[in-house]
Amino acid sequence: MTLVTAPDCFSTYNSPAVCDQVRATLRSPKNAPIRLLTLLEAYLELTGQQLHAQNRNTPPWESAARGFIGALHSRTFAELSATKRYNYSRLFLSAISVLNPQFTPPLVRLTKAIPASTQALAEAFENTTLDGDRRIFWAGWTISNRRGKPSYLELHAVHERYGTEFCTRLHKALQQWYLQTLLDGPIGIKSLVSHLSKQPLAVGADHFQDPVWMTHFTRDLFVSFFKESHANSNAMRVAKRQWAELARTLERHVLGIIWSTPDTPIPIPPAPRVPERLLRVKKSKDGCEYKSKLLTDIPLSIRDREAKQAIYDRFKRDIYAVECWAKERCERALKGQQLRESITADMRADPQPRILDRLPKNFTHREAIEATAERFEARAMPLVCAPNSKVVSGKLASDALGIATPMDLLAYSALLILSHPAITPAFLQELEIVDAHERPLGVIDIDGSTYLVGMKRRRGSNLAEQRIRLNEKTEQIVQGIIQVTSTQRAILKAEGNDHWRRLLLQCTSPHRPVSVFNAVKHANYLTPRLAQEFRLHCESDEHAMQLATRFSLSSLRSSAGTLVYLETGSPHAMSRALGHDAYSPRLLDHYLPRVMREFFEERWIRTVQTSVICQALVGSDLQLPASGFKTVQELEEFMRLHAFEMAQHQAEAVDNITNVSGISETAGKILFNVEQQVVATLISLQLAVDASPDSFCDRAHWWANLYRKIRPELEDRTDLAPILAKALAMADPAIVKGIAYA
Repeated sequence: MTLVTAPDCFSTYNSPAVCDQVRATLRSPKNAPIRLLTLLEAYLELTGQQLHAQNRNTPPWESAARGFIGALHSRTFAELSATKRYNYSRLFLSAISVLNPQFTPPLVRLTKAIPASTQALAEAFENTTLDGDRRIFWAGWTISNRRGKPSYLELHAVHERYGTEFCTRLHKALQQWYLQTLLDGPIGIKSLVSHLSKQPLAVGADHFQDPVWMTHFTRDLFVSFFKESHANSNAMRVAKRQWAELARTLERHVLGIIWSTPDTPIPIPPAPRVPERLLRVKKSKDGCEYKSKLLTDIPLSIRDREAKQAIYDRFKRDIYAVECWAKERCERALKGQQLRESITADMRADPQPRILDRLPKNFTHREAIEATAERFEARAMPLVCAPNSKVVSGKLASDALGIATPMDLLAYSALLILSHPAITPAFLQELEIVDAHERPLGVIDIDGSTYLVGMKRRRGSNLAEQRIRLNEKTEQIVQGIIQVTSTQRAILKAEGNDHWRRLLLQCTSPHRPVSVFNAVKHANYLTPRLAQEFRLHCESDEHAMQLATRFSLSSLRSSAGTLVYLETGSPHAMSRALGHDAYSPRLLDHYLPRVMREFFEERWIRTVQTSVICQALVGSDLQLPASGFKTVQELEEFMRLHAFEMAQHQAEAVDNITNVSGISETAGKILFNVEQQVVATLISLQLAVDASPDSFCDRAHWWANLYRKIRPELEDRTDLAPILAKALAMADPAIVKGIAYA
């Protein structure tokens, strides 16, 4: 392990070992890396030296400058690639020459073998006795979540204020908490650290063992946290949620363990419970509230399959637009990657140490593209150095050279999820294609079929492994991802970053660091570009912007699963498509919009109930008002579409009833929905018909006789007998007395 393992923990640290003039000189170049100054501060504090401008002509000053070059070339100081060592050394020596033109710089070259004089400086650093306390300090404070994603805590102010032991114990407590979470960042810790560093000078580490003082501390932290949230324009509901997470962290891992427990509990403001019907409610531009784009007013006078078709067409339209965009984007990325390979073929075939030439002042577009391709590939070649200058914009370079950007990986992920809705964004984000020994891990062949093998952690540790069998199309998609991210993978591997084994590796521009693509949530800045690219596949600019605003891999997966429901009408089929182990209506609510399911369920119930009423009241003057329709035309249309459809001989038998007690035992079967209110209505009708047979039409007699036929089965079925008993208690012949005059 190197001495400086987490430079990101010191981005706001200003060491007294470096004066302001030296600091300003190092920061003066536009492309000066922040880590260079951090590494210089680390070296000076570890060795007990200073670099102040007023001492620029003294031997100690020159010795410190030379020693830093040796530290940069020592593998025990910091993890740096050969190119970064060279660039950092050149930038530092350039700044030193500005401060002291008489300084004689050590020899620095980009070669396989370090020059002997520079190697001697590196060995001298490795043999230097270092400050033990500063070694602990400059090791930094890194914490990792359950996925292994690191976060860097800037605890340098806490360390300087309260000492090494206090800071180390706090770091261990926060690491224990963070290791149990899947958070993308430590929520509230920055506010805690800021509050700790702002305590009066009289406050020391001993105060945190006083319960009375800790009560005041937690209450002041509460006030400070919400003031800071308000200053940052955070929504109150977000601030409450973040404070609750910080309070739980303190209560479970800090208070009573490394700090004393306050006399009174940490204040936690109540979070108002939002009714489920109001969750995820948004407002459109005209001020109307909506919960889902599927909440549509569909007339009752059309068939169910026509209502489904209307929503199904909208789903197909949006999904087709996304699919067309994704295919076009992936094809463009592959063509660009092939162009980049052809441009850099000679350079990759001869990986000798070299420094790429700078572009001429009046360079052409072709020269800029070629230079950008060479500089990007050079990042994966430790002994090839590129000048520190940008030559072309990131968007142009990514489009022309197929550098896998978040937009490209979003398109590839979308195609995979559309074909296999069981794939979750988190599954893709964490998928590793090989293990530490470079053996196939996430993309494997089993019995002639290719599988994606990853983790779906929310299923629990015993069921976390998930296998997705790829078809021919999705197998090509996965190979395309591996191809367009090959250079990113080589860059991370050259840097010693273990993330090179991940499937989805992004680079926002040729000059930016390579990182793992966040498939769970893509940045909002992509929305305008998505809308622009969706426009070619959408009906209008407004449709493209709406689709881009709603688009995410999670919403796409939910839509793909819902499309299965619309095509099959089966929630079980939808559950299988989403990769659930078992059908769970509660789990399905996360994907299938409740308003959609309620719409079809309620609409089906209303249709059946209205049909029952209309069938029972055929020929009656009460039929129209009882049905709820405004005109006879609406009623006739509904009856034509939704009346019970029977076999022709059954319909004729019903229309020509002469002896209602003689319904054939061998006639076709009817599927009957046993519901308490429906059964109570039939019982009421049967009681009214028995009391006054001559007052009711043949249709009413038919329904009464139907109840007599099904009652024995209701009495024999233990699961239906309670419904029958409750229906008998509710039955009242008066509710159907109007039919007597039909």
